[in-house]
Amino acid sequence: MEKVLDYTVHYVRERVPIVLEGYERCRRGKCPEGSDLWEIHSTPNRDGRVILLMDHLHHLIESNGLDQDGVKEMMEGISIRIQKGQFVTFYHLYQNYLWLSPHPEDSIEARWGLRKCELILSRIRGAENSIVFIEKTYRKRDPKYADFSLRQQWEILARLYEEWYRSECKEPVAPPLQKKQKDSGTRWHGDRETRSR
Repeated sequence: MEKVLDYTVHYVRERVPIVLEGYERCRRGKCPEGSDLWEIHSTPNRDGRVILLMDHLHHLIESNGLDQDGVKEMMEGISIRIQKGQFVTFYHLYQNYLWLSPHPEDSIEARWGLRKCELILSRIRGAENSIVFIEKTYRKRDPKYADFSLRQQWEILARLYEEWYRSECKEPVAPPLQKKQKDSGTRWHGDRETRSR
């Protein structure tokens, strides 16, 4: 566990200058998603590796019955400087690694999971936009594909809303209620799908 922890800390620390450079080059909308600059300064692959390492750490700690308090104390003792005058503990990252933002235009805080609610809200809006796009683009042309894609987006939304309320985010977000898929016989109630009979 300590070897994996040390390697993960080293890998996370390598992310710091990459995030800082991306922020300096891309803030104020200079690197729209899909642009060459976004490809250079975003970190989806690196963040995917962080997720795998953190998942491995979780598995090692839980499957071997390691002392949770001792591990927490060890992780809280590891400080990572994310920008001048601002630090996060490794334990914070261990708890919030799924909320690291790969987008170079996001704030430094959002890049390191310090603005979890902000990121959840952004992902909710993105999923809602995808739903609108799918309905508009594929509903008539390929209804089966539309239904399949919409199911995926609703599952994503359900997980995001669950995390929103679990994290006690304060800005009110109205869950999607009774969103009806045309011609599919499926009606959505929040995170539940029911078939019309």
